[in-house]
Amino acid sequence: MKLSVDKIKAYGIMFLGSLLFSLGWTVFLIPAEINGGGISGVGALIYYVTNIPAGVTYLAVNTILVTIAIIKLGANIWIRINVGSFVHTRCLLKRSEPIGPDIYFF
Repeated sequence: MKLSVDKIKAYGIMFLGSLLFSLGWTVFLIPAEINGGGISGVGALIYYVTNIPAGVTYLAVNTILVTIAIIKLGANIWIRINVGSFVHTRCLLKRSEPIGPDIYFF
């Protein structure tokens, strides 16, 4: 796989977007018990009820969806999918350092 400047820029934007998205969830939405949509919203709901980290649910559901995507779209797409999924899952799983009364930062 040949990396060009455009591909590196695209992966950097995907990384930054996933990081900002997960930062919004871990710093604002989950501590305030505000729910959103999609897999992250399902993960937040399960977290509120069972205290299982939202990242665990996100990882479980995303693993199934990524497997289906690889089967349907081919193996060439898995790098793009995993950049966003890995960053978001990792940030949702690592909420350990308190920065406020009920706010955690990764």
